[in-house]
Amino acid sequence: MAISKNIKIASMVNQRIKEWEIGNSIYENKDRRGDSPDHAPGLVITISREHGCHGAAVAKMLSDEMGLELFDTEIVEMIARDKKIAARVVATLDEKGRSELEVFLDGAIGNRGISSLSFFRSLKRVLFTIALHGNAVIVGRGAGLLLPPEKRISIRLVAPLETRVQNVMAENDCDEKSALALITKVEQERSQFVSKYLNKNIGDPSLYDAVINLAAMDPQAVPGMVKAMQAHHATKPDKSMAMA
Repeated sequence: MAISKNIKIASMVNQRIKEWEIGNSIYENKDRRGDSPDHAPGLVITISREHGCHGAAVAKMLSDEMGLELFDTEIVEMIARDKKIAARVVATLDEKGRSELEVFLDGAIGNRGISSLSFFRSLKRVLFTIALHGNAVIVGRGAGLLLPPEKRISIRLVAPLETRVQNVMAENDCDEKSALALITKVEQERSQFVSKYLNKNIGDPSLYDAVINLAAMDPQAVPGMVKAMQAHHATKPDKSMAMA
C-alpha cells in the first residue's frame, strides 16, 4: 500500500516538474523576444491545521475550486528528503528565481544540529521553489511560517477539541480515549517540528493571515474567504517601493 502511494506521489511530482520546465521554456522565449509574460504566478495558500478538523479535506476543496496544485505534507516531505528529486525541483527555476532562492536560503536558520540542517535547507529550497512557481496549496511542514508574506496567504484551521475527538473517532473507528491519544501525539509532533526548525509556536494566531474555526462555519465557505484575501493582498502597496 505504501509503495503504491509513493509511486503515485512520485508520478505527480514528475508531472509537475515537467509542467514547470515547459512553463519556464515559454517564459524564457518571451523574455528573449522582449515580450511580457502573460501573468505573474499566483500566491500559494499555506494550510496549518489542528488534527481532527478535516484540514486535508478543506485543502483539497481549495485546490479543486481554485484550480491550484495540492502539495500535502507527505509530498513535500518526500521531495525534501530525496536529494535527486529536490534537485530536479529547484532546477526548474529560472536565473531570477535561483537568485531569489539563494537570498532566501541565506536567512537565519536558528539553532539546529548538523544532522537536521541538511533536511531543513532542502525543505526551504523545495517550499520556496513551489512558492516561486505559485498557484498551489501547501499543507503543513511550517510553510506558512517559513515562506515570506509576499509569497503566500497563510491559513490556520482549528476546531474545538470535542469536535476533533468526534471526527477522529469516526475516521478511525476508535473509542474516545484512542482518538484523544492520537490527537495529542500528532499535535505534539507538529508543535515540536515548528519549534525545532522555526523556533515558533504553531498555535500563535498572530503568525497567520487568518485562523478559521471550522466548527463555527460551513467549510464550503473557505474558498470564498481565501479568494477575498487574495483580492485584498493584490491591492497592498509594494513595501520596497513605499520605503524608497
